[in-house]
Amino acid sequence: MNNQLELLESQLDEMPTAKRLGIYGVIIIALVFMSWNIFGETLYETIVTKERAINSLEHKLRQGGVASLQRAITKSRSDALQLEDDLTNLHFKNQFLRTKLESVGFIMYDQKGAAQILEDILRQSLKHGIAIDVITSKKHDRPYMPHIHEKAQIHVTGKGSFGGIVALMQYIDALNVLMRTTHVAIGIDENNATYCDFNLSHYGVEL
Repeated sequence: MNNQLELLESQLDEMPTAKRLGIYGVIIIALVFMSWNIFGETLYETIVTKERAINSLEHKLRQGGVASLQRAITKSRSDALQLEDDLTNLHFKNQFLRTKLESVGFIMYDQKGAAQILEDILRQSLKHGIAIDVITSKKHDRPYMPHIHEKAQIHVTGKGSFGGIVALMQYIDALNVLMRTTHVAIGIDENNATYCDFNLSHYGVEL
């Protein structure tokens, strides 16, 4: 084997330089081609595999992650719009209530001040010359604010305590009635003290 290599080297040495370089070039090209067949194919398969994995991940993100994000954004927008509607409705309700309160000068208190609210309402009624029948529950056997009754000539058809500011707030919606009539019946039921729909129709008052 060594003799053959020595013979090949001696033959190459005897060849012209150009021819020798050509043979070296062919050998190098052959080695590169062989290396590509061995390593290049593996590298190509690795690249293709990575590219497929990236495409698959991108597809999953589009189908799952992006869609989920879009759903979350849509829900957030819907919630924001609903909140905006709720705030708008609350603003109008507050404005509606404030307008009615200011128009007759009612004073709002907590439950301990509920009697004062009723007194304010009765004084406003007296101011407009309106007689009111106050229908109360009969939980307590005592008359209510007799001095106001005498001055306003208010007819009391029941005895009792006016408990609960929410029930008294229902007087506010009687404003339109109070402004264009000479007599109105208003009822307060302690069992419905927490019922507040700004409507006195269930007490027999037509607004």
